[in-house]
Amino acid sequence: MAKQHHFVVCFDEETGEFSLDFDTQDVKFDNRPIYDVDADEWEQVTNHIDDDNSIYNRSADALYSALAGLPLREVG
Repeated sequence: MAKQHHFVVCFDEETGEFSLDFDTQDVKFDNRPIYDVDADEWEQVTNHIDDDNSIYNRSADALYSALAGLPLREVG
């Protein structure tokens, strides 16, 4: 069963920091940020949020760790 977990990443110009924006994610994905490729449907996160060891929570933690302290780069 193939699933894709979608997150909204935000960069705050005032603080210079990246973060995960769960409020926007809930609104934009209608609380369904997990896409089941096989069933071709979006799944509610509420089925996964209480389990600290769920793939959703583990992937959110990994993404948060990758974003923490991530500096902007100059392009060119």
